[in-house]
Amino acid sequence: MASKGLVHVRIDDRLIHGQVAVYWCNAVGATRIMLANDAMYDNEVQKAALRLAVPAGLKSSFLDVKTAASNLAAGKYAGQRVILVVRRPSDVLRLIDAGVEIDAVNVGNVPAREGTVSLYKTINLLPEEIEELKEAVEGTSIDELDKRIEELQTVIDEKKEYLLSKEEEYCLLIKRLKEADYEKQRISDNVCKFHLLMENYKSDIERLDFIEEAHNVTEQLLDVECPACHAISKGVIDAKQKELCHKAFLAEKRKTKILMADLGATLENAEINKTNIEIENDKLLEDINRLVNDMNESLRPVIDSKLEE
Repeated sequence: MASKGLVHVRIDDRLIHGQVAVYWCNAVGATRIMLANDAMYDNEVQKAALRLAVPAGLKSSFLDVKTAASNLAAGKYAGQRVILVVRRPSDVLRLIDAGVEIDAVNVGNVPAREGTVSLYKTINLLPEEIEELKEAVEGTSIDELDKRIEELQTVIDEKKEYLLSKEEEYCLLIKRLKEADYEKQRISDNVCKFHLLMENYKSDIERLDFIEEAHNVTEQLLDVECPACHAISKGVIDAKQKELCHKAFLAEKRKTKILMADLGATLENAEINKTNIEIENDKLLEDINRLVNDMNESLRPVIDSKLEE
């Protein structure tokens, strides 16, 4: 793990220029650029020129390697995002020897000099500088990296049975959630239909109330079809037939009220069922989130630990 505040380390003979100031500072989200090199630190003219290249709004430090190492190791820049630029691999090695934790080094522009070996078109190192880089990354090799990857795969393989059981549980929860959603929609559709039917019943009651009131006032049912015998009341003179017709209206009214009461109870139960389904949905979602979190908490620390190694 890198020292607190240190987010990027680069070797660059020019220390700071357009590529560093614009690209790398933005790429790593730097809030401070630190240049660490003894020769630069002792050259006031060079430091003045380098300060002009620092992007506006970016904090800067121009230090010798010993001071830079001391400040970084002490966590002086904790909470900041420092990009550290040095001139030579020896600077990196001295920082590490002084206790600065460095995860990776970005090797940039190092010009050709007498005795250098060209490693890349812009990277030319002396044999001793190559050895210094090797020493700086001592303990990390391709073989070691492969070993760590194999260990990580082993951990994942060991967790397969656990993952399979959790995946089965996850699929079951998702299935139940879909079923609950379908049932909720079905109940909601029925509730809408029941409300419409209730409105029809209320309209029937109002119609029958009007007919009954008219009969009480006029003692006849003018131009009204009897719901029992379907005879038209107009012109009916027989008192017995009129009474039978009136009883039929009352019976129809009682029946409609009973249907309304039954429908009201059905509606109430439907609303309760709908609420219960919504509660079940919420619980299923909680169970799904808990399951995902359990899987992450079980695997993530192990994977992060191996990746960190």
